[in-house]
Amino acid sequence: MNGSDSSEKPLVVFLLALVSGLLMSVVSVYGLLMWLFTPYVGWGQPMYRPMWCPMCGWMMGWVDWDFFIPFIVLTLASGIMILLSGYMAYMHPQNIQLWGIVIVIFSVLSLLGSRGFIVGAILGLVSGILALTWKKI
Repeated sequence: MNGSDSSEKPLVVFLLALVSGLLMSVVSVYGLLMWLFTPYVGWGQPMYRPMWCPMCGWMMGWVDWDFFIPFIVLTLASGIMILLSGYMAYMHPQNIQLWGIVIVIFSVLSLLGSRGFIVGAILGLVSGILALTWKKI
């Protein structure tokens, strides 16, 4: 059999990494768009409070989006790396342990920047663990 046979490829690893990376990327892009297009009034205070934390504006006075930018970028980079690693694990199953390690590392890193959205990180961890334990049939 040649290497293009789909029964020899880790489809579940690829699908979980795909969902994980897409979730992280979409949430990060949404966060960056919120940072770019938040209407400001006066001395830097937003006109409205973010939907995910309606009490934050009341407790803190206003939301400092600049504080969140490094974490959002970290989550976006992690999501992209998980997407690429899942694709590489699917296309080159002979190196799946290497790509599994990359998926696990970036899933753990995304926990630092996910701001409470951990579903993508958990799916990435499951994908990476499955990649590390995957055996060719």
